[in-house]
This record gives sequence, structure tokens and C-alpha cells, in this order.
Amino acid sequence: MKLARAHCSRAAALMGSGDKNRAIADYDESARLDPNSHLCRGFGNYARNAFDAAIVDFNKAITLNPRSPEAFLSGGLAYRAKGDLDRAIADYDEVIRLAPGNVLAFNNRGVALLQKQNYSRAIQDFDNAIQLEPSYSAAFVNRGNAFSYQSDLDRAIKDYTEAIRLDPKNAAAYQARGLTYRAMGDVVRARADFDQARTLAGR
Repeated sequence: MKLARAHCSRAAALMGSGDKNRAIADYDESARLDPNSHLCRGFGNYARNAFDAAIVDFNKAITLNPRSPEAFLSGGLAYRAKGDLDRAIADYDEVIRLAPGNVLAFNNRGVALLQKQNYSRAIQDFDNAIQLEPSYSAAFVNRGNAFSYQSDLDRAIKDYTEAIRLDPKNAAAYQARGLTYRAMGDVVRARADFDQARTLAGR
């Protein structure tokens, strides 16, 4: 059991560093050592884009522990990756019910609501995520996107700029701000942001 958990923990670290293939190998080894390691098996399936299989694993984990925020959060990720936004939102709802301070649940539910074009509710979720973690750069980018979709470009620029201040290497923030500057007719600033986004992305 301890060795299985060790492989799972190392896999998460490898995913965080971008070493996807080695992470999948560790997730698989964790599941082999502990057949009840449904979360780890699910993470492995999610990493290889086998979302249906991942959902089966996450649901098994929920059956074993119906009060596991991590299992519901993971299920939400897999459902959203499949495009099943309503079920993703339902899983994120459950995370928030079980763990009201879970920043990722608010942010991820906001992203799903954004995809459903429910911009006002999405902004509320991003507001909550930012209130819980004021340094969460991704939430500022996502809220900026919501403002942009509502044609509130000044507030979008403000959020993208804050995201960049918090994380100067956030390529998505530069790209989004560049698109917004272009929509506002500021070609010079747009080009500068696009150039910086490409540099950060290694292109």
C-alpha cells in the first residue's frame, strides 16, 4: 500500500513537471500494486486521454469514499474533458459542498459555466476563487475571459494584467490580453503581448 501511494505521489509530481509518459507509468504501477487505487488508475487514464475509463475509476473511488472531494474534483475534470459540462458542474457542486474552501472547484466550475456561456455565474465562481486565493493567476485569466465575452474589455484587461503581475510567465494571460488589445484597436500593445506569449510558450 505504501509503495503504491509512493508511485502515485511521484506520478503527480512528474505530471506537474510535464513528464507525462513517466507519470503514466507510475500511475499504472500504483494501480498494479493496489487494485483498489482507483484514483491513481483514474489519473493515469485521464493523462492518456482515456476519459471514459477515468470516469469509471473516479466513480469507483467515490463509491468507496463518498466524502472525498478529490474524487469528485477529478470526476469533474474528466467529464469536462469529455464535454459533459452538466455532469462536471454537478461534481464540482459536490466538491464545494464537501469542502467550501476548495479553490480549484470554484475555478473549474467557473470554466465549465463559461463554456456554457453562463457568464454571470462563472464570474461569481472566479470571484470566490480569487477571494479564497488572491494570488491565483489562472482565476484572473478566466475571469478576464468572462469579462471579454461580455464585451467588458477594460475589466478584462485589468484582470489579465493582474494575472501577469502574479505570474509573469503566464503565456495564456499575455495571449488573452493581446487578443483584447487587438479588439480595442491597440495593435502595438497587442503585437507586444503576442510576441511575449510566443516567447514564453517556446515558439
